[in-house]
Amino acid sequence: MSRLTRKDERNFYKSLTKNEKVAIVKALKTNKPWDYNNKDIKTVKDKIKKFHLERTRNRCCYCNSSLIDRNIESDREHIIPKSINKNLSYNIFNLSVSCKRCNMAYKKDDISHIIEPKNIIRKLRESDNYNIPHPNIDNYEEHIGYFYLCVDKSELLIYRPFSAKGKRLYEMFSLQTLEINTLFRAQGAYMPLEIEEIQAFLFRGFF
Repeated sequence: MSRLTRKDERNFYKSLTKNEKVAIVKALKTNKPWDYNNKDIKTVKDKIKKFHLERTRNRCCYCNSSLIDRNIESDREHIIPKSINKNLSYNIFNLSVSCKRCNMAYKKDDISHIIEPKNIIRKLRESDNYNIPHPNIDNYEEHIGYFYLCVDKSELLIYRPFSAKGKRLYEMFSLQTLEINTLFRAQGAYMPLEIEEIQAFLFRGFF
């Protein structure tokens, strides 16, 4: 994922109709802007999802799992939870796309990935204020490696953190659970050292 630039943001907001922009303003005046419901807000949310799916190449911004053909299982993700700052509810820089596993089971309203929660707005665009790779600031591949293998309809996911941010992402979203689950499905059993052995083999000489 590449850095989301100010130009990218301007182009997105230019793509919104006048009615959609008015709907956002009205939504932000309510206590729960994301729950505001009318046809224009619906199209705004559709555009947000489409915009970020293109940026992430149809993958979850956290676990990197494919979101193709998983429309019901994907969410528009608020990096800083909307419950923490409602004014960021429709801020395209604070949004991305994730799978429901990462969004609902692990992220929720957790703000442990933010270094200085009291300076959320001032440091919104600063990579150093996040201890996981920020989907709109950091290059995912620089922090964590991802290997996907599909053989005879069985899939195997393997991750390898390269940085402190990558390690924190691996822990926060329990990516080892994904590795174990896919390994279990692929061969019907799990042995504690197998994940590490596969990681070492797959990533040796590549990173």
